[in-house]
Amino acid sequence: MGDQRTYHKRDCCTSKKIGFVYVALATNGTIDIDYGKADFILISVDGSPEIHDSIRGTSYQKIIENIRKNPSDNKFIFMEINRINKNEISSVCELARDETNIKAVSFNFHTPYVGTEALSLSVSEKEECCKEIENLIKKKVPVFNLKSVFPYLVHNSFPTPCHQCVVVENGKVWTCGRCIDVPGLCDKCGYFFAAEYALLFQGNVKVIFDMLNTYLKYI
Repeated sequence: MGDQRTYHKRDCCTSKKIGFVYVALATNGTIDIDYGKADFILISVDGSPEIHDSIRGTSYQKIIENIRKNPSDNKFIFMEINRINKNEISSVCELARDETNIKAVSFNFHTPYVGTEALSLSVSEKEECCKEIENLIKKKVPVFNLKSVFPYLVHNSFPTPCHQCVVVENGKVWTCGRCIDVPGLCDKCGYFFAAEYALLFQGNVKVIFDMLNTYLKYI
């Protein structure tokens, strides 16, 4: 038996061996952030200490300690914006800017899986969030998302389901992040990366240039 970190290290090594050029890993950051061959580590932080802990349990301080213990330069903050933390965007961006071991912050909107619908943002709330993120990008805050995609995210007008994404678990294969198993959920998807890559592979020229400009900064 091994701990979670051992499994993650093994999975990253396996991914490299079978031919994946770039390996990303998402974590809640509550154990040591040492994942071997991962090129890109997304660490969940959902606001200031009080707000984060109200959403994810008492974990904020442990996450910050683990971020600071690991000097690697491949770490990104990952925030899911919902009704509880929608006013915490600047706080999380400041963390990404001020922590020397963090490259940038990446966002999602809450996707309303069954039982979590009350956390969803309205169209006007998503518009306000995107305006705030875009203003922070203009101020050179390190944001690892594409502002050219924001209108599509606000109105959920990007192509779904995202056939370029595959999730495999316990022998079962899902298109994208299991949304396809819940009727109508793809139409409410809040995953920024899903929208970005869906539009990229559709050949959206503005998104292609935005992605090149953004990714060259942070990868």
